[in-house]
Amino acid sequence: MVAIGGDEVGVHEVGGIAGHSIEPVQLRKDAAEHRQRILDTALNLFMTDPDAGMVDVARSSGLARSTVYAHFPTREMLLRAVFEDAMARVASSIEEAHLDEGSATDALLRVVDAAYALGVRYRLVNSAVLSAVGSEEFRSHRAHDQVALVALFERGQCSGEFTSSLPATWLAAVFDGILFSMEMAWRDGAVPRDQVSAILHQTFLTFVGAAPGSE
Repeated sequence: MVAIGGDEVGVHEVGGIAGHSIEPVQLRKDAAEHRQRILDTALNLFMTDPDAGMVDVARSSGLARSTVYAHFPTREMLLRAVFEDAMARVASSIEEAHLDEGSATDALLRVVDAAYALGVRYRLVNSAVLSAVGSEEFRSHRAHDQVALVALFERGQCSGEFTSSLPATWLAAVFDGILFSMEMAWRDGAVPRDQVSAILHQTFLTFVGAAPGSE
């Protein structure tokens, strides 16, 4: 057996079967896909069962336990990888929202949509994951996101688009809380799925004191 990208592959598989070879590029692609499947599965499991183990992750992902352990030898390593993957996706979603382009109001709605589409599970990583990295490291990762959001709220206040006199730092601090509350409301059936976006938009526009009809 040889390991390629975390997956153990038989030597005969690398060399080929009946004259057919499996390209190393394809093997690396498969390994990358397996790794991401493990991370996505683990995150979903930890959200509902913080005590889920490696065997549970393997079973839910549909991959062999040996494959899961080849990528992540310990549960702690898996938890840290889940955390880092989640934070990377959050940072990417904020960057792709281009918060410094267009009106502050439009930028706010873009980042709200992007953050909610990504899923609050990526922003509010649960206790199982946080226990592996610690609150200090979590706050360190979040600091970059907060800087971008604070700058957006300050831009809106300076331009007069946002009339709220609340500190921009506070507006940014409660951003996640509003998204999380909406996720819980939707899960509990308090808000129909097709109304989530419109309600979130109105909530944030009211919160920042945006001018009526600015959406």
